[in-house]
Amino acid sequence: MLQRTLAASTPLLLAGAFTACAADGPSHRGALIADSAGVRVVVNPAPQASALPVWRLVDRPAVEIGALDGPPEYQLYQVMSGTVLDDGTIVVANGGSLEIRAYDAAGRHLWSAGRGGDGPGEFRSLTALWEFGGDSILAWDFQAGRASVFSAAGAFVRSFMPGSGSRALPFMEGVLRDGTIIVRYLAPRRDDRPGAIRRQLELRLERGDGSPSMSLGEYPGSEVLVLELPGGRPAVTDVVFGREFHLAAAGDRFALATSDAYSVRIHDTAGELLHLVRLDREPRPIRDEDFQAYFDRGLKSEIPVIRELTQAQFRQSPRHATFPAFASIRLDRVGRLWVEEYRPPGVETVEWLVFDADGVLAARVEMPRRFWIAEIGADYVLGVQRDELGVETVRLYRLVTDGPYAVDARRPVQLLQDGGDRGRSRRAVRPVSSMAYALPVTPPITGSTTPVM
Repeated sequence: MLQRTLAASTPLLLAGAFTACAADGPSHRGALIADSAGVRVVVNPAPQASALPVWRLVDRPAVEIGALDGPPEYQLYQVMSGTVLDDGTIVVANGGSLEIRAYDAAGRHLWSAGRGGDGPGEFRSLTALWEFGGDSILAWDFQAGRASVFSAAGAFVRSFMPGSGSRALPFMEGVLRDGTIIVRYLAPRRDDRPGAIRRQLELRLERGDGSPSMSLGEYPGSEVLVLELPGGRPAVTDVVFGREFHLAAAGDRFALATSDAYSVRIHDTAGELLHLVRLDREPRPIRDEDFQAYFDRGLKSEIPVIRELTQAQFRQSPRHATFPAFASIRLDRVGRLWVEEYRPPGVETVEWLVFDADGVLAARVEMPRRFWIAEIGADYVLGVQRDELGVETVRLYRLVTDGPYAVDARRPVQLLQDGGDRGRSRRAVRPVSSMAYALPVTPPITGSTTPVM
């Protein structure tokens, strides 16, 4: 079992551990690579925009699915996730209709499965889906706390509930190539007092077949703000520019991080820590005008409840001194780590940094605005595009790179998805005892809560 001891001093311990071992470490494309207590640490220098290779998406999507008008199977609403199967079939979770929908590589509808309800193959909420075990689809229903397995042709196979008997709330975070399921457990919220809170969460590796699960230990969750509205009514919202827990999974590895610091843990299917990926960059300070812009957006909303929440958040939220280290993370199906740059108010460019499978910074990629990434392959990006009116389309773009999976933008897309051996064995977990490798945790938020307006 991988247990972690967490403390406010963790970032200093991590920095000290690296300093002690990195002086004589090798470098690769400017990254310092060290081995400390058997753990590989890759520290990348802050990138120079002009020197970093630029990957790009081909201007026109190779596949586009969705229409404002037309047959219902092409009308999309609340698409929660999507994946590309080995034969090129695109499968999406359409949360608005509580359906799993499949489309061929040209975007033509093949089949739909599921509907609202509590029966077999039905959903209260369709939260996410993944390819499962190489020949099936796993769909997650958060409200019911239930996972359902469907065949690649859309037939319902079985369902199961992770963490049966646990009082903690389960949430499926990802599925690996060998069928390992990563489940997050968060203890039920008690009578929290108003203010910023950050509860611990537990991660477990499960199989969905009744076999024992394995704990990966506890980690700091995302910051939330418990508000007290007029009349003593409680509400929960975000801490302004708050720190969050992030997890990404694909292929034969998963990544863990919090946005307290630019440090990402990469694990294999057995939960063993492969390496840490870091970016040596100073955090960006938050100015008063940044807080002002954040609140202005909510106060100008046409929805009364949003204006009320924003006013309470304005009065009661603590203030961080710096922005989060990053916005989100993804792993693609050939082992590369993608990290979305955090965008302060007023910044429109959506930029991601890409680290190769060894953790070395390889490129930067600019994504379209209002495009949410569902999955990344060797040479494609699948996601959901939302226009100004909120109309959704599923798009698959070709990814033009300069690496081992380089793509000729003129040829049809090849859905190169997986690297490595599908039959890779599960290894025993090697505990990491050094506190230096715990996820970094920001010390308790301090400073005035005086409004900046």
